[in-house]
Amino acid sequence: MSRENAPQAMIAATRIVLGEIPEILEAYPKAVIAGGLVPYLLIPQEIEPHEGTVDIDIVLDLDQPGADEFYTLHEILERRLFVRDERKPFRYVRGVNFEGEQYQVLVEFLGGGEPPPSGLRRIRTEDVYVSIIKGMEVALDSPLDVQLPDNSRQSVSVASLPAFFSMKAIALERREELKKTKDA
Repeated sequence: MSRENAPQAMIAATRIVLGEIPEILEAYPKAVIAGGLVPYLLIPQEIEPHEGTVDIDIVLDLDQPGADEFYTLHEILERRLFVRDERKPFRYVRGVNFEGEQYQVLVEFLGGGEPPPSGLRRIRTEDVYVSIIKGMEVALDSPLDVQLPDNSRQSVSVASLPAFFSMKAIALERREELKKTKDA
């Protein structure tokens, strides 16, 4: 679903799940929120409202394992009722009931570097898969610690605006490459 077609309730459900992310990533200081939530989290909404997004992208530092002594990241997600997508194991889905309707919010784990043939890398110590996208590591450069708008007691690490625009350029380039491949 594109954000242009997304109902406001789906965007609200995504923000509810965003409220859980600081606790989930508490033991992962090098995890950074990227993608469509960056403008929402960095630009004051009263100055420039952001229409919203329907998923949560998290970039992990592949060289920095988590520090939770008892649970892997996968176990932490399962305990919070996230379900791994078996076809695309770098994705987790969390059901959210909002205003009497059920919504499925997508969380994707990403990483930078040279992608392997499968495009995925398993972080054994965390039992999670990460979609490797060349250049995505830019999200880890100078991230900002930002308080969540709906809960000022919690904060998350967010990719900077320069990193956000770099990642958008990477995404546009990848889409163009995929389009050329399909057209051939």
